[in-house]
Amino acid sequence: MKKLYAYQKVILSYVMTLSACAWVLYPFMYKILNYPPGTVDTQFQIEYGGLSYTSQFILLYVIVVSLFVLYQRFFLFKKIANFEKNGASKSKYSVEEIRKTLLTAPTKFYLLQIIIPFIAITIGLGMPIVKHELESSGITVAILWVSVLTFNATISYVLSRNLFKPILISTFKENRLPGSKPTKLSNDMILLLLPLLIAGLFFTVIVAYSRLVNVRGTDFYYYYKNELKYNFDNNTAYHNSDELMETLSHLDYIDDTHTYFVIDSNKNIITSDGVPLTDFFKKYIFELSDSYDGRVYEHYAVNTRRVY
Repeated sequence: MKKLYAYQKVILSYVMTLSACAWVLYPFMYKILNYPPGTVDTQFQIEYGGLSYTSQFILLYVIVVSLFVLYQRFFLFKKIANFEKNGASKSKYSVEEIRKTLLTAPTKFYLLQIIIPFIAITIGLGMPIVKHELESSGITVAILWVSVLTFNATISYVLSRNLFKPILISTFKENRLPGSKPTKLSNDMILLLLPLLIAGLFFTVIVAYSRLVNVRGTDFYYYYKNELKYNFDNNTAYHNSDELMETLSHLDYIDDTHTYFVIDSNKNIITSDGVPLTDFFKKYIFELSDSYDGRVYEHYAVNTRRVY
């Protein structure tokens, strides 16, 4: 078996650690995002969104890995690859350049994995076109991946430093780069731990908020379900939607922003505020709500639930 060069081992270790992180995140991500029941990797999801949850996750994973691996191979580690393949005598780059790259590349890639996602989130939030989607689910997905990439960046930083160490040792006698003293332990601790702590805090907040929303939504569901049972008499005949809307208007609503709706015999939906329901909501009503005791959801990862 052909021996791997140090830069190839670094790239491989990055892919392996990120794969492990993604494998751990995969079964929990849709739960953290509060995906409605019956919409994960089902025909409903494919018909509505075109891709299943698994396909979306794999696509996102492949894009992230591909971009970072291509950057490592053809930009960040370009000089190191040439040096390892051709040796010091035939390399296009001097030993001084190689040592400088070996010393700075792990830190550059570490910072890149942390800074780029934060920049992407900031730019996205400033774009009106995608702002609504980011506020609903995209921002949560972004924070989750920032947490994963930060954790992975810490591991890949430590591994790359160790894997590049033999080359630094072997070239030490040939050229000692001025000013290339080892970084202080305190600096390394700050560099590694501070972003990791921030990412961990973000992840904890997202998970806690997700569970809080889930509990609150369930409380609303059971409250309004009991309200409907209390205010509607099964023996009473309602001749039109106006009579139903009138009865619904007298329910004890928790919040003034809470609205109600009626579906007539032609499957037309009339809402109390005049705002049409989303396509997702309507599709969920007619296809899935009966299977989940009349509970309906606004959209993927949107924190609105209703009783049907």
